[in-house]
Amino acid sequence: TIGGTLGIANGGTGLTAVGSRGYVLKARGSIAEWASRDGTFIILTSAAAVTWNYDSNSTAYLELTSGNTNQLSITNVEDGEQGVLVIKSVSATSMKPPYENDGSVISKITGGGGGNGWHGSGTGQTDIFRFVAKSVPGSGVTTFFWTRDNHLVDYVP
Repeated sequence: TIGGTLGIANGGTGLTAVGSRGYVLKARGSIAEWASRDGTFIILTSAAAVTWNYDSNSTAYLELTSGNTNQLSITNVEDGEQGVLVIKSVSATSMKPPYENDGSVISKITGGGGGNGWHGSGTGQTDIFRFVAKSVPGSGVTTFFWTRDNHLVDYVP
């Protein structure tokens, strides 16, 4: 019988318990942890600058309440990672995808979504956005490829 915890430095996980239903082993830097494969929502705050720390979670929810254009930035995202963003408009406002004028962050989305952003200003409107990130090593450029489901409505049988 072998007992104890085998540390990461020795080829183990450093964990002492098995994960729960729907959990998978994930690595976050030098830490191994059991985490929900689907994640739980991180709640973002409506403001002129909205920052989503991807290390916190890959699924985010944002109610647009600030009344101004919300500029989204996503930090700590790596090549091939994917995320889901649910946006609900509570007040007339809009949302802009991640981008940087120097070309280091690019967003590509179906339909373009130029002008004031890619989420309209309709009060009560709910949209779902999904992305896949592409980072070219050594280039310093991250491209977000977005798809969206627009103007979701309540199902009424």
